[in-house]
Amino acid sequence: MNKFINQKVSIALASVGILATAALVFAQTADTIAPTVSVTAPVASAVVSGSVAVSATSTDDVGVAGVQFKLDGTNLGAEVTTAPYSVSWNTVLTSNGAHLLTAVARDGTGNSTTSAPVSVTVSNITTLPPTPTSTPNPEVFRKQTLEINPSGNVQIHNAKVLSNSSSALSVQVWGLTLSVAITGDTKLQGHGMIMVGDIHTGDAVDVKGKMDAGTGAITAREIRDDYAKNKGDAEREAKISELRELIKKLMQQVDELRGKGKMLQNEIRDSKKNNHEDDD
Repeated sequence: MNKFINQKVSIALASVGILATAALVFAQTADTIAPTVSVTAPVASAVVSGSVAVSATSTDDVGVAGVQFKLDGTNLGAEVTTAPYSVSWNTVLTSNGAHLLTAVARDGTGNSTTSAPVSVTVSNITTLPPTPTSTPNPEVFRKQTLEINPSGNVQIHNAKVLSNSSSALSVQVWGLTLSVAITGDTKLQGHGMIMVGDIHTGDAVDVKGKMDAGTGAITAREIRDDYAKNKGDAEREAKISELRELIKKLMQQVDELRGKGKMLQNEIRDSKKNNHEDDD
Protein backbone atom coordinates (compact mmCIF):
# COMPACT_ATOMS: atom_id res chain seq x y z
CA MET A 1 0.00 0.00 0.00
CA ASN A 2 2.78 2.42 0.98
CA LYS A 3 4.64 1.49 -2.18
CA PHE A 4 1.62 2.40 -4.29
CA ILE A 5 1.22 5.72 -2.47
CA ASN A 6 4.92 6.54 -2.98
CA GLN A 7 4.61 5.89 -6.72
CA LYS A 8 1.63 8.26 -7.00
CA VAL A 9 3.48 10.95 -5.07
CA SER A 10 6.53 10.55 -7.35
CA ILE A 11 4.40 10.84 -10.46
CA ALA A 12 2.68 13.93 -9.07
CA LEU A 13 5.99 15.59 -8.21
CA ALA A 14 7.37 14.75 -11.65
CA SER A 15 4.33 16.35 -13.26
CA VAL A 16 4.81 19.45 -11.17
CA GLY A 17 8.45 19.56 -12.22
CA ILE A 18 7.54 19.31 -15.90
CA LEU A 19 4.99 22.10 -15.55
CA ALA A 20 7.48 24.26 -13.69
CA THR A 21 10.13 23.66 -16.35
CA ALA A 22 7.70 24.50 -19.15
CA ALA A 23 6.72 27.70 -17.38
CA LEU A 24 10.40 28.59 -16.92
CA VAL A 25 11.19 27.95 -20.60
CA PHE A 26 8.19 30.06 -21.64
CA ALA A 27 9.35 32.87 -19.38
CA GLN A 28 12.87 32.77 -20.89
CA THR A 29 11.75 32.94 -24.56
CA ALA A 30 9.37 35.86 -24.16
CA ASP A 31 11.06 38.96 -25.79
CA THR A 32 9.67 42.35 -24.88
CA ILE A 33 12.83 44.43 -25.36
CA ALA A 34 12.85 46.60 -28.49
CA PRO A 35 16.03 47.19 -30.52
CA THR A 36 18.10 50.36 -30.32
CA VAL A 37 18.78 52.30 -33.51
CA SER A 38 20.34 55.60 -34.57
CA VAL A 39 21.14 57.26 -37.91
CA THR A 40 24.90 57.74 -38.28
CA ALA A 41 25.13 59.29 -41.75
CA PRO A 42 24.58 61.88 -42.97
CA VAL A 43 25.13 63.89 -39.82
CA ALA A 44 22.64 66.42 -38.52
CA SER A 45 22.54 69.76 -40.39
CA ALA A 46 24.52 68.31 -43.31
CA VAL A 47 24.03 69.81 -46.78
CA VAL A 48 23.70 66.99 -49.31
CA SER A 49 23.44 66.68 -53.08
CA GLY A 50 23.64 63.96 -55.70
CA SER A 51 23.82 60.38 -54.42
CA VAL A 52 24.23 60.04 -50.63
CA ALA A 53 24.74 56.97 -48.42
CA VAL A 54 22.31 56.84 -45.48
CA SER A 55 23.58 54.61 -42.66
CA ALA A 56 22.46 53.50 -39.20
CA THR A 57 23.56 51.28 -36.31
CA SER A 58 21.16 48.96 -34.47
CA THR A 59 21.43 46.37 -31.67
CA ASP A 60 19.00 43.99 -29.96
CA ASP A 61 19.25 41.50 -27.08
CA VAL A 62 18.06 38.68 -29.34
CA GLY A 63 18.82 39.98 -32.83
CA VAL A 64 17.87 42.72 -35.29
CA ALA A 65 15.52 41.45 -37.99
CA GLY A 66 15.73 44.54 -40.19
CA VAL A 67 16.16 48.30 -40.46
CA GLN A 68 13.86 50.44 -42.61
CA PHE A 69 15.07 53.93 -43.51
CA LYS A 70 12.52 56.70 -43.94
CA LEU A 71 12.62 60.10 -45.61
CA ASP A 72 10.06 62.49 -44.16
CA GLY A 73 8.14 59.46 -42.88
CA THR A 74 8.12 57.63 -46.23
CA ASN A 75 10.13 54.46 -46.85
CA LEU A 76 13.52 55.17 -48.40
CA GLY A 77 14.50 52.05 -50.30
CA ALA A 78 13.85 48.49 -49.14
CA GLU A 79 14.33 47.20 -45.59
CA VAL A 80 17.94 46.21 -44.85
CA THR A 81 18.04 42.86 -43.06
CA THR A 82 21.78 42.48 -42.48
CA ALA A 83 24.49 44.76 -41.15
CA PRO A 84 25.90 47.14 -42.17
CA TYR A 85 22.59 48.96 -42.41
CA SER A 86 22.82 51.43 -45.30
CA VAL A 87 20.90 52.58 -48.40
CA SER A 88 21.72 54.92 -51.28
CA TRP A 89 19.64 58.09 -51.52
CA ASN A 90 19.42 59.94 -54.85
CA THR A 91 18.77 63.46 -53.59
CA VAL A 92 18.14 64.71 -57.13
CA LEU A 93 14.69 63.12 -56.85
CA THR A 94 14.01 65.10 -53.65
CA SER A 95 13.11 68.77 -53.53
CA ASN A 96 15.71 71.22 -52.30
CA GLY A 97 15.35 72.26 -48.68
CA ALA A 98 15.19 70.67 -45.22
CA HIS A 99 14.23 66.99 -44.82
CA LEU A 100 14.11 64.46 -41.96
CA LEU A 101 15.81 61.07 -42.01
CA THR A 102 14.86 58.29 -39.57
CA ALA A 103 15.49 54.57 -39.22
CA VAL A 104 13.05 51.98 -37.82
CA ALA A 105 14.62 48.81 -36.38
CA ARG A 106 12.61 45.67 -35.55
CA ASP A 107 13.36 42.29 -33.99
CA GLY A 108 11.89 38.89 -34.73
CA THR A 109 9.02 39.21 -32.24
CA GLY A 110 7.68 42.49 -33.60
CA ASN A 111 9.33 44.92 -31.20
CA SER A 112 10.41 48.07 -33.04
CA THR A 113 12.11 51.39 -32.38
CA THR A 114 12.25 54.58 -34.43
CA SER A 115 15.49 56.55 -34.24
CA ALA A 116 15.75 60.21 -33.43
CA PRO A 117 15.24 62.23 -36.64
CA VAL A 118 18.24 63.73 -38.40
CA SER A 119 17.61 66.98 -40.27
CA VAL A 120 19.56 67.56 -43.49
CA THR A 121 19.34 70.10 -46.28
CA VAL A 122 19.16 69.03 -49.92
CA SER A 123 20.88 71.45 -52.28
CA ASN A 124 21.05 70.39 -55.93
CA ILE A 125 21.63 72.73 -58.87
CA THR A 126 18.35 72.97 -60.72
CA THR A 127 18.82 76.15 -62.77
CA LEU A 128 18.89 75.35 -66.50
CA PRO A 129 19.68 77.69 -69.40
CA PRO A 130 16.56 79.37 -70.74
CA THR A 131 14.94 77.92 -73.85
CA PRO A 132 15.60 80.50 -76.58
CA THR A 133 13.06 81.61 -79.15
CA SER A 134 16.00 81.84 -81.52
CA THR A 135 19.60 80.74 -81.34
CA PRO A 136 22.27 82.89 -79.68
CA ASN A 137 24.46 85.16 -81.77
CA PRO A 138 24.44 83.57 -85.26
CA GLU A 139 28.12 84.43 -85.63
CA VAL A 140 28.84 81.66 -83.12
CA PHE A 141 27.49 79.17 -85.63
CA ARG A 142 28.54 80.88 -88.86
CA LYS A 143 32.26 80.27 -88.34
CA GLN A 144 32.42 77.06 -86.39
CA THR A 145 34.34 73.97 -87.46
CA LEU A 146 33.18 70.39 -87.82
CA GLU A 147 35.89 68.18 -86.30
CA ILE A 148 36.57 64.45 -86.33
CA ASN A 149 36.00 63.13 -82.80
CA PRO A 150 37.20 59.53 -82.06
CA SER A 151 34.46 58.98 -79.50
CA GLY A 152 31.73 59.58 -82.07
CA ASN A 153 29.77 61.87 -79.75
CA VAL A 154 28.08 64.97 -81.08
CA GLN A 155 28.17 67.98 -78.81
CA ILE A 156 28.55 71.74 -78.75
CA HIS A 157 32.02 72.51 -77.40
CA ASN A 158 33.43 76.00 -77.72
CA ALA A 159 31.08 76.58 -80.65
CA LYS A 160 32.26 73.42 -82.40
CA VAL A 161 30.22 70.43 -83.56
CA LEU A 162 32.22 67.26 -82.91
CA SER A 163 31.64 63.95 -84.70
CA ASN A 164 33.36 61.14 -86.58
CA SER A 165 30.26 60.02 -88.43
CA SER A 166 29.50 60.59 -92.10
CA SER A 167 25.75 60.22 -91.59
CA ALA A 168 23.17 62.68 -90.30
CA LEU A 169 23.78 63.61 -86.66
CA SER A 170 21.67 65.35 -84.05
CA VAL A 171 22.78 68.33 -81.99
CA GLN A 172 20.99 69.79 -78.98
CA VAL A 173 21.42 73.45 -78.11
CA TRP A 174 19.60 74.57 -74.97
CA GLY A 175 16.84 72.06 -75.62
CA LEU A 176 16.72 72.91 -79.34
CA THR A 177 17.28 69.69 -81.29
CA LEU A 178 19.02 70.07 -84.64
CA SER A 179 20.77 67.72 -87.05
CA VAL A 180 23.77 68.04 -89.33
CA ALA A 181 24.04 66.29 -92.70
CA ILE A 182 27.43 65.44 -94.18
CA THR A 183 27.12 65.62 -97.97
CA GLY A 184 29.53 65.11 -100.83
CA ASP A 185 30.04 68.85 -100.98
CA THR A 186 31.37 69.00 -97.44
CA LYS A 187 34.83 67.70 -98.20
CA LEU A 188 37.49 67.61 -95.49
CA GLN A 189 40.19 70.25 -95.62
CA GLY A 190 43.59 70.30 -93.94
CA HIS A 191 43.82 68.34 -90.71
CA GLY A 192 40.51 66.48 -90.93
CA MET A 193 38.44 69.63 -90.50
CA ILE A 194 35.95 71.57 -92.59
CA MET A 195 34.84 75.14 -92.17
CA VAL A 196 31.11 75.73 -92.24
CA GLY A 197 30.48 79.12 -93.71
CA ASP A 198 26.73 79.10 -93.10
CA ILE A 199 24.09 76.77 -91.66
CA HIS A 200 20.34 76.69 -91.79
CA THR A 201 17.32 74.75 -90.58
CA GLY A 202 15.21 74.88 -93.69
CA ASP A 203 12.25 77.26 -93.57
CA ALA A 204 12.98 78.08 -89.93
CA VAL A 205 16.00 80.19 -90.90
CA ASP A 206 15.88 83.71 -92.21
CA VAL A 207 18.43 85.37 -94.47
CA LYS A 208 20.55 86.36 -91.48
CA GLY A 209 21.04 82.76 -90.44
CA LYS A 210 18.98 82.94 -87.25
CA MET A 211 17.50 79.61 -86.14
CA ASP A 212 14.05 79.55 -84.59
CA ALA A 213 13.07 76.93 -82.02
CA GLY A 214 12.32 73.64 -83.71
CA THR A 215 13.90 70.74 -85.52
CA GLY A 216 15.53 70.93 -88.90
CA ALA A 217 18.54 69.93 -90.97
CA ILE A 218 21.80 71.80 -90.63
CA THR A 219 23.87 71.63 -93.80
CA ALA A 220 27.15 73.20 -94.80
CA ARG A 221 26.13 75.75 -97.44
CA GLU A 222 29.60 77.14 -98.02
CA ILE A 223 32.97 75.45 -97.70
CA ARG A 224 35.90 77.69 -96.90
CA ASP A 225 38.52 76.19 -99.21
CA ASP A 226 41.10 78.58 -97.83
CA TYR A 227 40.72 77.23 -94.32
CA ALA A 228 43.54 74.70 -94.60
CA LYS A 229 45.73 77.31 -96.30
CA ASN A 230 45.02 79.84 -93.58
CA LYS A 231 45.69 77.23 -90.92
CA GLY A 232 48.97 76.31 -92.59
CA ASP A 233 49.92 79.98 -92.90
CA ALA A 234 49.19 80.47 -89.21
CA GLU A 235 51.40 77.52 -88.30
CA ARG A 236 54.20 78.79 -90.51
CA GLU A 237 53.85 82.27 -89.04
CA ALA A 238 54.15 80.81 -85.55
CA LYS A 239 57.34 78.98 -86.52
CA ILE A 240 58.72 82.13 -88.14
CA SER A 241 58.01 84.05 -84.94
CA GLU A 242 59.89 81.42 -82.97
CA LEU A 243 62.85 81.69 -85.35
CA ARG A 244 62.78 85.48 -85.07
CA GLU A 245 62.93 85.24 -81.29
CA LEU A 246 65.79 82.76 -81.53
CA ILE A 247 67.71 85.01 -83.94
CA LYS A 248 67.09 87.96 -81.65
CA LYS A 249 68.58 86.08 -78.71
CA LEU A 250 71.56 84.99 -80.82
CA MET A 251 72.17 88.59 -81.89
CA GLN A 252 72.11 89.67 -78.26
CA GLN A 253 74.67 87.01 -77.44
CA VAL A 254 76.83 88.15 -80.38
CA ASP A 255 76.67 91.74 -79.14
CA GLU A 256 77.70 90.58 -75.69
CA LEU A 257 80.65 88.66 -77.17
CA ARG A 258 81.66 91.71 -79.22
CA GLY A 259 81.60 93.82 -76.10
CA LYS A 260 83.74 91.34 -74.23
CA GLY A 261 86.11 91.15 -77.24
CA LYS A 262 86.56 94.93 -77.24
CA MET A 263 87.24 94.90 -73.53
CA LEU A 264 89.84 92.17 -74.02
CA GLN A 265 91.49 94.12 -76.87
CA ASN A 266 91.68 97.22 -74.69
CA GLU A 267 93.22 95.23 -71.88
CA ILE A 268 95.84 93.76 -74.26
CA ARG A 269 96.62 97.22 -75.70
CA ASP A 270 96.97 98.74 -72.27
CA SER A 271 99.17 95.86 -71.18
CA LYS A 272 101.48 96.31 -74.19
CA LYS A 273 101.65 100.06 -73.59
CA ASN A 274 102.63 99.54 -69.99
CA ASN A 275 105.32 97.07 -71.01
CA HIS A 276 106.85 99.57 -73.46
CA GLU A 277 106.90 102.28 -70.84
CA ASP A 278 108.67 99.93 -68.45
CA ASP A 279 111.30 99.13 -71.09
CA ASP A 280 111.99 102.82 -71.64
